[in-house]
Amino acid sequence: MIPATSTAPLEKKATPKRRTTRLKSKALREIRDEQNSTKHVIPLAPFQRLVQETANEFGQGFRFRKDAIQALQTDCEDYIIDMFNTSNLLALRCGRETIHAKDIQLWKTITRK
Repeated sequence: MIPATSTAPLEKKATPKRRTTRLKSKALREIRDEQNSTKHVIPLAPFQRLVQETANEFGQGFRFRKDAIQALQTDCEDYIIDMFNTSNLLALRCGRETIHAKDIQLWKTITRK
């Protein structure tokens, strides 16, 4: 005898859906990770070379201790981060999401002492 075939539609097996991360949430996660980290934003070696080159413009033979370079780097990064944060607020106030050169120029005129 031939087995009877069912006329009912075949059920598909449920396949697990892949999780797709949105670019916006990934960017926000990366920002949070950077904000929570304590490492320097600027790498040490290029910053140290820049300090040496700047010091050599004033004279030869300057030497810097490691903690002096770290203090300079910390202050420079703080200054740059403050500049970008304030410029970003200025851009948002103008209804933009991107910082333009005019935002940084406005920041310079506001913070000039």
